[in-house]
Amino acid sequence: MSDNHNNYRQPFAESIILTCLTLVLLALCTSSILFFSYYLTDLPMQSEPPPTMLAVAVFFGLLISYLLVISFSLSFLRNVFIPELKAPLAWLILALLSGLLFSLLVLTIAQYFTPPSGIDSTFEQIVSGGTFAKVLLFMAVVFFAPIGEEYLFRGILLSGLQQKVSTFWAISLSSVVFMSFHLLEYYGYWFALLAIFLLGALLGILRLRSQSMLVPILCHANYNLIMLTLA
Repeated sequence: MSDNHNNYRQPFAESIILTCLTLVLLALCTSSILFFSYYLTDLPMQSEPPPTMLAVAVFFGLLISYLLVISFSLSFLRNVFIPELKAPLAWLILALLSGLLFSLLVLTIAQYFTPPSGIDSTFEQIVSGGTFAKVLLFMAVVFFAPIGEEYLFRGILLSGLQQKVSTFWAISLSSVVFMSFHLLEYYGYWFALLAIFLLGALLGILRLRSQSMLVPILCHANYNLIMLTLA
């Protein structure tokens, strides 16, 4: 397994295709779930989706999309992702501390940059719902999103970019794409988008320095946990 891991090279073209495919799948799965939910509940399409309906769409949209992407990239899963789901204890502690400190830094600075009026993020809409909606949001944000996004951005995309550009540009470009995936969520709020870009860069550095996928996953999960509970 170690030899396969060292010899494996993620194809650049495949990494770009899978990244674009993920964006399409996320939009398609989430909107399809919302459409059928509206149909089953007889709600008017023009109305805002209830928090629970939105939570179900986000939860299953993430789950289905990333499972499909993983099924399309089994070579990367077997040769890179699974072998790198381990790290020394010091790296695991550093991952958790990095997520904690970065989230606290973002929350502190964010107090000086008020988001534009009228922006009501998906998370804020879901949190206003009941316990079931909040549990689905917690599972999606703290478990599924860190695993799926690290698999794609710090795994497939970063590895593919390294075949064409330097490490600096691979981390930078993968972070830009990572930020772009959140454009609709934070459109018009430049500070949030900058924070996501910097988070992507931090996660990329952690992944390459530790040679582990588990390290960025833990950092990402802890960051999301703090942002979800304290923001």
